[in-house]
Amino acid sequence: MGEAGPKSATLLTVAEGHISVEEVPTSTVEFRASTLEVTDAASDEALRSKLRAHLRQEAEALHSSAGVLRLSLVGAQPRYWQILRDRDVWVEQAAAMARDTGVIWLEKLVFKLDAPGTEADAASAVGELERIMAEVCAEPGFAAFARTEAETVFSQVPAAVRAKLWPDEDSAAVLADRLAKRGAERVLARMKGTGS
Repeated sequence: MGEAGPKSATLLTVAEGHISVEEVPTSTVEFRASTLEVTDAASDEALRSKLRAHLRQEAEALHSSAGVLRLSLVGAQPRYWQILRDRDVWVEQAAAMARDTGVIWLEKLVFKLDAPGTEADAASAVGELERIMAEVCAEPGFAAFARTEAETVFSQVPAAVRAKLWPDEDSAAVLADRLAKRGAERVLARMKGTGS
């Protein structure tokens, strides 16, 4: 994914003192990264419709015969918690829609959505839990505990994988923090996502 886009070679032909330059496509598979704004997708069907249309556009934009796509969903989505709660369902549906194009395969679906915040949320029991979890995640004692737990889990992972996820001391702390925040977010998604 670090080398996205079509690949080609330049063919120089020298004949009788004349030089011609021609671009020759060389990639059979094209890696692409794409962003889809979903702020206005107010229902599951609206989001599916936007996904389908976007994946068709990506398929038509290919220069190669096939594409591998990393798709990021962005925007201030009022259904943030429901989408986050059901992220595995959305990944499956997006992957199936990509396969339906016949030329696109979904490498990853990234959720970069903004959570809605209202005064009612802040005053609710779930809002209070959200505040407490944020405070706990920020405490040094919890950070040390999370890091110890992560080290225990990662000690069971093959060394090559561990080296990629945890190459140095600084990345260990960042990874433990990210995992703790993602866990808190998942809990909130299950609680706040019960509305639909």
